[in-house]
Amino acid sequence: MTQEARQVRQVPYTTDNAGIPVESDEYSLTVSPDGPILLQDHYLIEKMAQFNRMGSPLLERS
Repeated sequence: MTQEARQVRQVPYTTDNAGIPVESDEYSLTVSPDGPILLQDHYLIEKMAQFNRMGSPLLERS
């Protein structure tokens, strides 16, 4: 395989905290197009938990 072919195959992808590639960082699992988000969407729940753990610098000053 040529070096050019190797470079084409290297597509950046998003991973979860364990390093496992995820399907999409933009979409989540829902019941219908306008329906509620499912709890089976482990990646979204993981992202929300990470966001909640970060804390807000504005709230920490008090």
